[in-house]
Amino acid sequence: KLFLFSRDMADSDPSWNKEFSVILSLADSKRIPVYLVTADEAGAMNYLTKNGLLNNIILLRCDATAIKTAARVNPTLFLLKQANILEKWGAGDFENSLADINVLPMQ
Repeated sequence: KLFLFSRDMADSDPSWNKEFSVILSLADSKRIPVYLVTADEAGAMNYLTKNGLLNNIILLRCDATAIKTAARVNPTLFLLKQANILEKWGAGDFENSLADINVLPMQ
């Protein structure tokens, strides 16, 4: 699974959006579920709607303090296998996630 932790979604076209859309395409091709965990449900719905992602990402709500504890960088992408965190990347390193996601088997 991929979890994108973001405390807030103030921008519907954030600087990391291009890299994230490539990650989403790769995850979709491998049938890997993607979750957005945020404290800003309204901002997240705006982001998902404006980017046509309502059917591609499962939205989960969480307290901002818990997100900040789990993800020091806003946003942070986690790769999980069952309950184990295999890898995580901050927004500036999203493109580095592609190699790891690419070698994952089809779900």
